[in-house]
This record gives sequence, C-alpha cells and structure tokens, in this order.
Amino acid sequence: MHRSGTAILALTRGGATLAGRLASRLVVCEVVSGVVSGVVSGVIEVYVQERFHRSLALDDGVRVESIDGSVSALVTRLFVDRAELIFIASAGVAVRLIAPLLADKTRDPAVLVIDEAGRFVVPPVRSSRRCQCARAADRRSARSDGGADHVVRCPGHDRGRSPGA
Repeated sequence: MHRSGTAILALTRGGATLAGRLASRLVVCEVVSGVVSGVVSGVIEVYVQERFHRSLALDDGVRVESIDGSVSALVTRLFVDRAELIFIASAGVAVRLIAPLLADKTRDPAVLVIDEAGRFVVPPVRSSRRCQCARAADRRSARSDGGADHVVRCPGHDRGRSPGA
C-alpha cells in the first residue's frame, strides 16, 4: 500500500495556530528503503474545527479541512491514506486515537505528537519510520526560528542501534 502526504490534526485554537505555522514551512519526511529524504511527498492537510479556521495563516499549497463529526473516524481514514500524521494535542489523546489502528511498525504511518506550545515533539510508538521522521523533525526545527525545544528520541538512538530493531 502506498501512502502519501501529511495530515496535521489540531484540536484547540492554540493548536490550530501552531498547525498553520508548521504546515507553512513543513518539508515532509519521506522514508524510502529506510532512508529519510527531505523531499515533499504529497499534499499537506490541516484538520481543525470550523471555528478555528481564522487562527490559520497558510501558504497556498496547504489544504484546510474541517473536523466534522467523529475525530476517531477521521483518524481511522487518515491512518490508512497518509504517510505521516501529526497531532497537535496531548500524547494521551493521540495514543487513544491510534492504538486500535496499529498493525505493523513497518507499514503503519509515521505518527508524531507536538504539544500546543510547540516545545516538544514525541513519536508515541516505536518504529523505524516514526523514529526517522522524528529525527527529520529535529533537523527541521533546528533550522527554523521558533522550532521545538526538544524532540524526544526513540530508544536505541544513543547506542547506535537501528531504531526499528
């Protein structure tokens, strides 16, 4: 199954503001044969509640969608189609939404959680793709003003082990 694109889900007004800033300068991390590239791979979509649309200041290449109805149903659909899901929410909310969908760490999409203040980026479950995307997010935030203070790394990075092992 081929997945493409990035979906950013923001559940609060502050999260919507951060989602707009992130989407406007996001370089999607694409993993090909275990190698992370900085190539844009598909569409970037931002999902927020209708009432938060005014909080967004986006480039033309970013699509904005409203969260209508069940967030769980939306996440289920995006989990199948997108290469990367970014939640701007609490880690607990993200974990509860993706837990029933997890199948295989080599086939599931990359999932990152960013706190509403934009200070912490966390890959909520361990897999090769997620950890590589977190490292790419670390490099992106280091290059951009106002980036994350901390990217929580996956176990094994400091010991030279493969993150997906």
